[in-house]
Amino acid sequence: DGVLELGSDKPFISHFIRTLNRQATVHTVSIDIPFSPYPITRIDIEADPFPFEPGSMSDVLFTEVLEHLFRDPAWTFFQINRVLRKGGQLFLTTPNACGYDVLVNLLHQVPPNGRNQFYEAIESGHPHLWTATECREILEVHGFTVSELSTVDYYEVPLPVAVKAFLDAHSIAPTMNGQVLRIIAEKRDEVTGPVYPAS
Repeated sequence: DGVLELGSDKPFISHFIRTLNRQATVHTVSIDIPFSPYPITRIDIEADPFPFEPGSMSDVLFTEVLEHLFRDPAWTFFQINRVLRKGGQLFLTTPNACGYDVLVNLLHQVPPNGRNQFYEAIESGHPHLWTATECREILEVHGFTVSELSTVDYYEVPLPVAVKAFLDAHSIAPTMNGQVLRIIAEKRDEVTGPVYPAS
């Protein structure tokens, strides 16, 4: 089975995928990994067709990349759908636009999106943080069924008691205020091109 590790800047991820699943053919797409003992495919994932056959991948890992896209993320999801086989899985993580850390940042008078300052290249920052609703919508219109959508905290950001109490009392989804969205989605249908939700 083919496994696609898409857009990462961390060469150790590809290494561990290859080490833990020696039967899989692993492909790494990145413009940010300067050196790797493994082959790296360097393409623009928001504009170029992925150089893999339709349905050739059983799994796609798309971790901490979505928030860097700023031109055409719908193209990226169309290409993920194209290369995944039916029933194949997409594992996606991205910072949560509705995480408690965003509220804590506001209270401390720092930008709610911690990497939206000036960078040499715009894709080095986070042009857009995604909500759970946005992620579900763009996945579903691109032929995916979301089987798991949760949040997780990867960093030690203190959560003041008063802020936690406020979120517990007023959030419409108190369990969805973690720092990072963690999504597993399964390819349900083929799509013929990028889809741009109306809302």
